[in-house]
Amino acid sequence: DPLASEETAHFPLSQSPAPDNVLLVGGGTSEIMSEILKHPVQSLDYVELDPLIISSAKKFLKTKQFYRLDDPRVNIINSDGRYFIKTTPKRYNTIIVDMPNPYTAQINRFYTVEFFREVRRVMSKGAVLGFSVSSSENYISAPEALFLRTLLETATAVFPDVKIIPGDTAHFLCFDEKRSVPLDPEKIARTLKARQIDTVYVRDYYLLSKLSEGRQAFLQSAISRASYSRKNFDFYPVCYFYDMVLWSTHFNTRISEFLMYLTKQRILLAAIGAYFLLFVFYFIRRRSANYKKRATLLALFTTGLSEISYEILIILVFQIMFGYLYYKIGIIVTSFMLGLGLGSGFITKKLPRIKRPFRTYKQVQLLVVMYPMVLLGAFKALSVLVDSGYAPAAQALFTGLPLIAGFVGGMQYPLANRICLENTSSVGKIAGTTYAADLLGSFAGAFLISTFFVPIVGIPATCLLLSTLSALTLILLSLSN
Repeated sequence: DPLASEETAHFPLSQSPAPDNVLLVGGGTSEIMSEILKHPVQSLDYVELDPLIISSAKKFLKTKQFYRLDDPRVNIINSDGRYFIKTTPKRYNTIIVDMPNPYTAQINRFYTVEFFREVRRVMSKGAVLGFSVSSSENYISAPEALFLRTLLETATAVFPDVKIIPGDTAHFLCFDEKRSVPLDPEKIARTLKARQIDTVYVRDYYLLSKLSEGRQAFLQSAISRASYSRKNFDFYPVCYFYDMVLWSTHFNTRISEFLMYLTKQRILLAAIGAYFLLFVFYFIRRRSANYKKRATLLALFTTGLSEISYEILIILVFQIMFGYLYYKIGIIVTSFMLGLGLGSGFITKKLPRIKRPFRTYKQVQLLVVMYPMVLLGAFKALSVLVDSGYAPAAQALFTGLPLIAGFVGGMQYPLANRICLENTSSVGKIAGTTYAADLLGSFAGAFLISTFFVPIVGIPATCLLLSTLSALTLILLSLSN
């Protein structure tokens, strides 16, 4: 795709008076690297997470005209792009981040306030950052305007000057210093000509159309009409939700309208309303004969919801801090399953000696109430460890978080079966019911937490809501005679 490669490379590089030291994150096996090296570049650091991409490119693309991986000016770094930027002592006068739209939590971390702060730290005086997302040439819908405005406000929270080049791809140029003059197509054309850069698309007549005052004014007007927007943070990754809203417009406008309606305030009000209705329903039925069993099943449901939520939160925060999972996700999941086994085995051995299992059940529920707050504190502490240069230690400590969560959840399930089996011989029915309650809670947690709560209300508020739900369940358990 030579058009995309020329735009991605030449728009930011033409804004740098001396682009001799360049950082490229992603996309280096395409024509982009060839276009970058047309400028007077002395050193190009190319960061690519997956080494298989490099080995495959060297094997199959070596005969292509744009192949530049063996150029002596190119330094290939197999690492996570964000982790490299966080830890490198080098400074760059041009940084190009060639990543997909932030449609996942992992990619979203390249579009947050925290990431832009890390980028600015490695920028030399007068440097420029370039990144791009999909857009539209002549029509900006409400979801798209919201998506673009969120990115713009996120970038302007860090950089003194941010400009957007309109088109089917919106190119963001973030400057380390304030520039009073607008982007001048004639100046860009003169810069490319002075550097003797031959291009197919990004030429004088193309630039005059692309950067016309009318197009730039149209884009700015469309973005300013967005009904609301929020900055995108690591622990408030709203941008990947807005990208999901944008994608939903391709299939069903009613879905996108519903998703556009959701805000932090409305989600929180909906959660509070659901908690209130749940309390009223169980409070009214607290005198019924089967209340203890129903409250026990409710606790099993909410714990299933909470346990899967903890695992998702741990995985998401690990991605935010380190960027890559691969075999590490296996370690995280294994740690959680090991905790389930240990907790279940521990309480099963003690069951014959437990005279009041319902009281023990409530004590375990108290641990479920406390864990989200412990988890949130651990996230903050591990973040400080990573920023202080102790990333390996933080990664090792991460494996303990799902182990603890699994242990607590593992203790509750055998106790629930013991309580529900009192005064009945229907072992198969009870086992199926408790298992279904746990799985239904897990399904609800996986869907609601990852799709709505994490991106819209943020990770800290999600932890608080989970703790509140577990506390409400504990209160309802305590109402049993």
